[in-house]
Amino acid sequence: MEANQFGMMVLQNHPATISNDHLLVEVIGVPPSDIVYMITKKLLKEEGFLENFDQPGVRLQSFTQNDIDNLKIVYHPPPYGGASEKQFMFQFVVIDAKSGTQLSPVQNFTITITPPNTDFTSPASSIDYESTILVTQGQSVKLGQNWLSTIGHELPDDQLEVVLTNAPQYGILVQILGDTKTELAEG
Repeated sequence: MEANQFGMMVLQNHPATISNDHLLVEVIGVPPSDIVYMITKKLLKEEGFLENFDQPGVRLQSFTQNDIDNLKIVYHPPPYGGASEKQFMFQFVVIDAKSGTQLSPVQNFTITITPPNTDFTSPASSIDYESTILVTQGQSVKLGQNWLSTIGHELPDDQLEVVLTNAPQYGILVQILGDTKTELAEG
């Protein structure tokens, strides 16, 4: 693994998922579940925190490439309403969990928090929904084109990909394209 600067831009007050576009380590013969990012310098409480979707509310000490590949690592920025960018950083080393071999020197991951009124060209950092929809047993509801909106990007809608991170506990979501119906699952 090469020494590198890693990072991401986040729209202020909006959690953002760390994807393998932000962090990706591949080692021949080592599965992603054994590639572990050990945090050596944590974010301060006033800088926000990292969380795994599988362990809500627990600040991370480490996470795996598999967690990143499955979009489970989320950065929660601190409440902030300023008009200027802020940057926060955590540091990590990458290890092979099976052999205990360190695969990288200490790396920096810089998070830039951007106010919504400045140029922001990374993929969508936030998806907002119009309102809560209540569906009773046996009923179905069509979510129209305007139900979800995205902010923090300059991509055409047909180039955006929405990842379902928490499927409904009861019922299913179905995507309808023409005559094709596809049941949506997490991930």
